Amino acid sequence: MTEAQMVAALRAKGYLIREPELIRIGRINVPKPLMTPPPIGTPCWRVVIDDIPLADGLPWDGCEYDKIMLNRRILHLTKENAEAHAKALIKASGGTYE
Repeated sequence: MTEAQMVAALRAKGYLIREPELIRIGRINVPKPLMTPPPIGTPCWRVVIDDIPLADGLPWDGCEYDKIMLNRRILHLTKENAEAHAKALIKASGGTYE
């Protein structure tokens, strides 16, 4: 399920959905990463800039590694947001991701 489909389904059930907050990396606005721990079992995506895939999925289990990634502000709830974050970091440092 895409983020847009998820939002549409929640809105159909009567939930109020806010637009995502953004952060600026260089000249690019990207969705803000997680700032607080999600519930145990929540699917998360880690920003990756040192490998071919730009995002790596993991379920939040609250372990020390998860907390480190949260504190580094590189966890997102969607793969698309993590990839956008990775691309912005690479571009801001003068690199390319193609």
